Parts: sequence; C-alpha cells; structure tokens
Amino acid sequence: MANRLGFSFTTLGLSRIPWLLSLFLLVLPIQRLAAAQCSANFSLPANQWQQINLPCDPGAANSVADVLGDDMNGVYGQDWAIFGYDAAQSRYTNLGESGLLVAGLAYWIIQLGETESALEMHGNTLPTFSSTEFSQCPLNPGRCSEVALTHLDDVTWNLIGGSLISRIDWQQARVVSASGACADNDGCSVTEAATASIMHDQLWHYAGEEGYRVIENHAAVNPWEGFWAATLENADQVKLILPVAYGGYQPEDQSIAAFDSVSATAWNETAVRKVLHRFAFGGQARAEQIEAWSNLTPQQAIIEMLSFDEFNPLLSPPALSDSANLGEKGGSLKALGQFWSSAAADNDVDENDRARYDVSNSAAAVRPNRLWERAVMSRGVNPFRQKIGLWESNYHLATNLAAAVTDRQMLRYYDDILGTLAISQASYADTLTNAATSAAIAKQYGHDKNIFRNGECECNEDFAREYHQLFFGILGASETEYHENITIKNTARVLTDMRIFNNPESNRADDQVTFGTAQHWPGDLEIHHAMIGGVRANERIATLSNLAIEHPESLQSLPVMIVRGLADDNPGNADLDEIRTVWNNMGNKNLLHFLRGYAISKQFHDSSR
Repeated sequence: MANRLGFSFTTLGLSRIPWLLSLFLLVLPIQRLAAAQCSANFSLPANQWQQINLPCDPGAANSVADVLGDDMNGVYGQDWAIFGYDAAQSRYTNLGESGLLVAGLAYWIIQLGETESALEMHGNTLPTFSSTEFSQCPLNPGRCSEVALTHLDDVTWNLIGGSLISRIDWQQARVVSASGACADNDGCSVTEAATASIMHDQLWHYAGEEGYRVIENHAAVNPWEGFWAATLENADQVKLILPVAYGGYQPEDQSIAAFDSVSATAWNETAVRKVLHRFAFGGQARAEQIEAWSNLTPQQAIIEMLSFDEFNPLLSPPALSDSANLGEKGGSLKALGQFWSSAAADNDVDENDRARYDVSNSAAAVRPNRLWERAVMSRGVNPFRQKIGLWESNYHLATNLAAAVTDRQMLRYYDDILGTLAISQASYADTLTNAATSAAIAKQYGHDKNIFRNGECECNEDFAREYHQLFFGILGASETEYHENITIKNTARVLTDMRIFNNPESNRADDQVTFGTAQHWPGDLEIHHAMIGGVRANERIATLSNLAIEHPESLQSLPVMIVRGLADDNPGNADLDEIRTVWNNMGNKNLLHFLRGYAISKQFHDSSR
C-alpha cells in the first residue's frame, strides 16, 4: 500500500520522529469494494497525525503560513508539517509553508511538542450553492457544498473534506454522477451510489490515537474533519453534495459577542442543557441533537441554538405525529393565530377550541396570552424567540392590558418587537425605537394625547421619563437638574402628535400609531446635549434611541439589566465588569450577538453559580 500511495518517509524532513512509520496512517484497508460570516476553532493534539480540512474560506491568503502559521508551535519541517494527497497521481506532497490550501481537499498534519495547538479560522463561509433539487439544501435557509472526486480506475481514493459550519448526518449527503443511477437532477443517496458501484457508502476519518473512525449510516461528519472517500468502477465525474449544516438549517446572522468563552472541554451536554433551560424554556431538541451540539465548538453550537428566526427546526423539530408543519405557516403570534383558528385540513386544534385563537377583525376579543402559551409549547416554532418576547413585552418594555392597552395593540406590540430583533445585524436601538413608537406604549402612558397647540406643549411626562429609565437605564444621576428640566421635558415634546384612531374595519382602536406633523413640536430639541431634529415623532425617537444606547449611563446599566432579567439576577463584580466591557465594545449593539456570547461565557457556566 505504501507504494500505491507513493509515500516516502524521507520527504517528511522530520528527523526528530523516528517512530513516524508506526504512527502514520498506512493501515487504511485498500481493497476491491463491492457493488453563511465563518469562525471555527480546532484543538490539534501534539504528536498525533490528524486529517483536517478548511471549514472557512481564507480568501487570497490561503498559503499554509497564512492560514496556520500563527497557530502552530515551532518551526515548519522540524516541529510540524502538513501533507496533501494528489488522487490523480496517488502520492503525497509536503506542502511547505508556501503551499496552498484548497477548499474541498483534506490534509495530514502533525506537530511535535508537549501542548496542543489551537487552530483558528475566520472569514467567509466557503462557496456554497442552493438548489431546489436537493431537499438538504433548499433556497432558504440551507445551503450545500460540492466536492468533486477524482476517478482513475476501479477504486480511486480521494482525501477530501466538506465545507461544513456544523455537524451533519452522513445520510444527508447526496452523490451526483454524469451517468448511471446518480445522474438525475437530485442525484442519489450514498447507499444507492454504493449499490450502483459509483461511490462507497462509507468514509474513513483518522482520529489520532483512536485510529480510523468509519463514517457510515447516520454517523456524524464534523467541521475540520478530513476523510478518505472511494470512487468505484462505475464512477463518472462524481460530485459529493454536502449540506453545510445539520438539517439544512443555519441562521443568516452568525455573529457572537466577544465574552471569554467556555472551553471546548467544558462544553458538554450539561452545558448545552443549561443554555436551553435558561434561554429557551428547556427547548424541545432531540437527545441526539443535544449530543451533536455538545460535540461542536461552543461558538458553532450557539449559532444554531439561539436565533430570532420564527422557526428553529433543531431547537424545536416538528413531532412525527404533527399534522401541520408550522414552519410553513408564519411564526408571528398573529400568523399562528390565523392558522390555529382556521378550518385548514392540517389544523390539529380541536374545532371547539379554534375560536380561542381567532385574531380576525370580527373576533370579539384577541387573546395574546393564549396564543403565546400555545406557541411556546408547539413543536416547530422557536422557544428562544418566545422567551425573549415574553421578557421584553412583560418586564423590560412592559405594557399592561389593565392600563387601557387593547388586546390587539398588545399582540402587535409583541410581534413587532420580535420582528425587529429578527432583522440580521440590526441594532438593539431599533427594537427600542419600535417599542417606543408603538400604540401599546402610547396608550399605556397616555402620550397619544400629547399635542403642540398655540405655542404650548399639552403633554404629560410619564413616558418621557420611563423611556430613558426603563428602556435604557438612564436616570440622569450625574446631572439631575439638566436631566429633569431639559432631557425629560424635551422628550415629552418629541412625543407629540402620536394619534391612535379607530380602525374602520374593526371599529376598534387601531393597533398602530399615526404620526402627524400639524400638532408635533416644531424645531430641534436638545436631549442629552445633542440636537434632535425631525418633523414627526417617530423620526426623532429613532435618532434619540441611537444616541441613548451609547449614553454613559446606558452603557453601564442596560447590559446589566439584560443579564439580570434573563440569566443571572446577582452577577459578581468581575462579571459586571466583563458584561459592561463586552457591551461597550460592541460597535453594533445587537441583542442576539450579546446573548449568544453570554450564553457560552465562562461566567455563565461557572460551577459556583
């Protein structure tokens, strides 16, 4: 086999490794075989050969030195080395530091020494495609990578790797061939490819001291892992199609705030369940999914676990017994209510109970609480989204049906908050603006009656004060007189001409504000030592929210309010320092990024908590 592979140990140039022959991977059984922003980490153990590939696209800087040089210990050729395998020539090549690393190929790598190396990659996801031909990679939200295989004779070995950003199930792969059983648009399964003698239905990944791990049936294929794949006698321009993420699901927004993250060793099933318990009411993920998340890096796992998408099929997969696929219905409370109250054939709500979920204009009453209760328990939705929606609408940005807020205004308020949170890369200031300009808040505090008339502001200051205090944590402690006499009074003037009219279709109070100009305060207004311009209240509030979220008091208070409200009601002083530092350093103060980072932080997973 050594001759077949064309490998010469003298090419290694690693004179310090006399035992290399017994360590290297020449035990692979060669035989005639029968008929989407990327950040990834990998711990490379010392003194063990490993098969690796590239989970991220390094771009033009794809030399060995550019990609790995900063992470490896020692001198290339003496302390570490990396080899590629040319399937067309059946031989290994010592890449050297100037050699280029190519997506879709895998490599052998080794390092000598006493400690492991932490390999890190940052960049874009590798080139992928979307296709309606493959159920594993639909246009939205999944994507697939394509790996071309070399074929020379009856059996050709390829050292390859998938462009994966999370673990996948090997049975999710598809095989495409230019002819034969896998020539259809959607290709064929790996089992069908093996039966047709096109490609073997097993992969072989070398796992260091554990030797080869056979990947077959529903075994995992993981990011960073390289593997051997074998084409068979009927192969014809074979391509392996791999979804980049388990279940074809990967959130569009993949950013994470830079907390001090828990180690890969400490990231286990207990840690995964702790995140689910605190942030998603325990979640509804299957046991194998929890195990899969525990086998990813914390960063890879948390991206899949926490998102504001209306549906998360990994966190809450539909049950086999469900007649309806809620992922196709629309995930806002209003959209779910429209379905649950309908006569649709796949609506599994008892006919006698459907009226309880009616959100139409003809409904006598809308019940946001009943909709929320069913949404949070229904498989196929997103319990993390509902958890944050509850906290925002009932605690942080609380409104109250007992304070003249109507049920429809409350429903709109809840859905709109989550709608802004779900916008990829959006600032949290946008969510606070949306809440501050809502009919629910205007009715709650009564500033829907605020008007400018005859040169005077006929205003109340209730929400003008609460906007700064409850929404942003700004009390004006360092300048009490200025805060009370300038900031609060001028904020009340901002909140003028925000009318709530009757909806002509329902003959009830509308669920959104109409922003006017005729009775809105004219001219600029000084707030927080800045001039806030605009001709309507919503324009000014948007400007003010972007200013307030960067106010010194807000930078100190708001991130702590978030953590105390959702995860830890009594963080220590060191924890508070980190929470504030991370938030202050976020150029884009995005709530999802912040919560993801906190959920995998050392402080959240501290055993003393």
